[in-house]
Amino acid sequence: MANVIIIASLLSLICIIIIGFSIYWFTINIFFLTYKLEKYPKIETFIKENLYSICKEEGISVFYKSENEINAEKTKAEDRAVGQYIYTYDKKYQEKLDDTLIGINALESQYHDSFDNLCKRMGLKDYYKKEEYILPKILLANELITKYGLLSYYSTFIHEIGHHFASKKMNDHDEGDANREGWNLIKTRFPKHIQAIFYYEFLFRLKKPKSICVEQLKLFWAYFIYSINKAQ
Repeated sequence: MANVIIIASLLSLICIIIIGFSIYWFTINIFFLTYKLEKYPKIETFIKENLYSICKEEGISVFYKSENEINAEKTKAEDRAVGQYIYTYDKKYQEKLDDTLIGINALESQYHDSFDNLCKRMGLKDYYKKEEYILPKILLANELITKYGLLSYYSTFIHEIGHHFASKKMNDHDEGDANREGWNLIKTRFPKHIQAIFYYEFLFRLKKPKSICVEQLKLFWAYFIYSINKAQ
């Protein structure tokens, strides 16, 4: 009887060690993957194409500006951001913007030049650029990738799209709502091995405890299978 208990205990210990090592391996592997996405062009292209596809489906335009331009009206350092979602609930205002864009597009088509160049040719110095009339839109900082890495870039992109879906569900929403919608987007639009890449980032954003859970194990297992198939 004592031998059976000892053997059972040893088997349990071995299982715990194997599970612990597997989780450690998954964590390290995914950690390095998220910070070296440029070495995985297929994954990076898949993520990028899907995000732009979602924006196209939802009628969201994406523009890139410097971090300083995005934060031009921010006076506090803690309020600075590397991304921004801009929209309006005012349907009449949206209609006016859309009508203005129709006129701008007609001018560009007629004179075969950009609205910006046409304004300069007319000698105008103070005018709104075409993108100012476009809503909804996402602004992303040019420095995002070089300063913070691809994981931060795509996580910010997803977070801003999350603002869009949150705004469709509720008039008033906050950063937490945008993160929740962002994670829902990841779970519904990306396969599990890619969900695993964003798992820790959104775990931090959503302020969830970092305890082992069934969801985490499923995502890591999917990434493990993907790694094996990729190696073959």
